[in-house]
Amino acid sequence: MKKLLFLVCVLAIGCGGNGMNTGAKNNGADSSEGRQQGGNDAKVIRDNVFIQMTNDMYLNPEDYQDQNLEIAGLIYMEDYGRGKHYYIVRKTPGCCGNDGLAGLEIRYDGAMPEDDSWVTGKGIWKKAPESTYHGWILSLYSLEKGPRGNEYLDYN
Repeated sequence: MKKLLFLVCVLAIGCGGNGMNTGAKNNGADSSEGRQQGGNDAKVIRDNVFIQMTNDMYLNPEDYQDQNLEIAGLIYMEDYGRGKHYYIVRKTPGCCGNDGLAGLEIRYDGAMPEDDSWVTGKGIWKKAPESTYHGWILSLYSLEKGPRGNEYLDYN
């Protein structure tokens, strides 16, 4: 009975949706769709997969290369001694409560909102043209401030 329950759970999780509004690149989504700036077909990184997906994007960046993505969260800036690096992040469990961060490094040619602003960004995931901490960035074609959303996420 336990084996059957385990199998049902695995199938439900494995065959269910991944929290995005379309499939991932390797499961049928056309990677040429949505490359036009301002397109409305960006795949949304939803709250229920935010931590897992943003982490996976750095572990397996080629699986997401050239995908048109939408991400919402807080602007976070760090300076690694090579200039400012900007991220869109959410607060997550860490060593001492919700002191961890998950998110993506971004590039945007327009004016960058102040640190800790809630934003929604749309862009293309690609290898960074110059050295960054992670080597990959979400190159934004749209960045808008908006009402604050769910800042704190957990692994559930």
